[in-house]
Order: sequence, then C-alpha cells, then structure tokens
Amino acid sequence: FEASKAAYDNIDIAYEITEQFGSDIYEAWRLGIYDKDEIHDDGAKHLATELSLSADEIRAGAAYTIATMIGEDWDTMSEEDKENYTLVLKSHIALISAKFKEKTNGQRLDAIAKYPLWKAGKDFFHGTGHGVGFTLTVHEGPQRVSTFDDTEFLENMTTSIEPGLYIKNRHGVRIENEVYVKKDIENEFGKFMKFECLTYVPIDTRPINIEMLDKWEIRWINEYNKKCEQLLSPYLEGSDLEYLKESCREI
Repeated sequence: FEASKAAYDNIDIAYEITEQFGSDIYEAWRLGIYDKDEIHDDGAKHLATELSLSADEIRAGAAYTIATMIGEDWDTMSEEDKENYTLVLKSHIALISAKFKEKTNGQRLDAIAKYPLWKAGKDFFHGTGHGVGFTLTVHEGPQRVSTFDDTEFLENMTTSIEPGLYIKNRHGVRIENEVYVKKDIENEFGKFMKFECLTYVPIDTRPINIEMLDKWEIRWINEYNKKCEQLLSPYLEGSDLEYLKESCREI
C-alpha cells in the first residue's frame, strides 16, 4: 500500500525512474540486488544508495512499474513474450500436477518445475516455492522448493509454487499458487504424494502460445479455471461475474 501510495504522490518522479531503469526497477527494488552475489532484505534502502535516489523514490518507481505492467495490452505482446509466458506456465503446471514420494526434498521438486524452462535453455534464479505460516509469516520454513534445499516434504506441509522468467529491459513473468502436500496413494512401493491447491485465481490464457502446450496441460488449465469459476462465482455479480466467466473460458 505504501509503495503504491508513493507512486501516486510522486507520479512525475516515478515516471522518470521507470523511463530510466525500465521494468528492472521492480525486481531490483524487491530484492535489493545491485551485485549478483548480494541480496538484501531492505531492497529500497540499498538500491537508493547505489542510484543516489531516496528510498521513497525507488518505491515509487517500482510501484509505477507494476501498475504499467499490469495494464499492458496483451495484443501488443510479441511471439517471444508469449513463448516466455507459456514456458513459465508449463513450469508451474509441471510441479503443481507432480506426483512424488513422501520425503522428496525441495531440490528435487525444484528440478521438476524448472525442466520445461531448461529444455528451452532458460532459467530463473530465485526459489520456486516457500512455506507459508499460519500466523501470516509469508516465508516460513523449514520447507522450500529450491536448488539449495534438502528439506523433506511431508503430508500437510504448505508451499508456494511460483516459477518465473525475467528478460532484461523487456519483462518479467511469474505464475503463483499456494498448495499443500496431500497423500495420493500408498502401495508396496511406498507412499506417494501430490499437491492440492489452496488458492484459486484464474490462469490468464490470453498470452498463451497454445501450440507449445501438450493436451494434458491444456486439460489441466481448463479444469483449474473451471474450478475457479465454480468457487468464486457465488461471491460475484454483474460485471464482476461476467469478467470471471470470460477469464475462465476454455481454450
């Protein structure tokens, strides 16, 4: 809220910062990265030092960037933009639909998510998922879906699934859901687990390059969006309900 408010209060500064630094300003503000080997929690303060800008100016530029990215016209997206969006979606679907042995660690789950991107010679360098606390601790361990994590995933653990892809001076894509670990089957080979969704927001199908999707992935998208409509429609009416139905149309 404060970052968004700053963007409105300092709209001219925000515009100038966004023009100068492009969409990278958001990730730089969020992570505080100005050296690839250093990540700071207080991104605004550290980035402000590097760019000789105030922390409020950095927050304003970042919030303004978010607003302009959200308002982007999908019709202007290039084929490369759509390809990158679809790759991230494939990565998301790969993990959220995965079946895995109980006590599989976060590092192995991370590889499942990243495989569609790796096949295309692309990658992202943040964690794929993290635990979410029941007292609103956003990043709560011990479990993480990450290249560097060996924590075993057990029944009823929660995690986010949020793969992304970031193209310098162009765009960033991230698709996220919150899930929990649920028992699937148990047999002579052991106990197998799966993920069950906790959050339901329609997958935006406008930027998808459908030719890149397998039939089972298309089926997953349609089933997920259908459930979104079923769960959310009782709480909406009028134009909001129509918007939901349009967003959940089958592809």
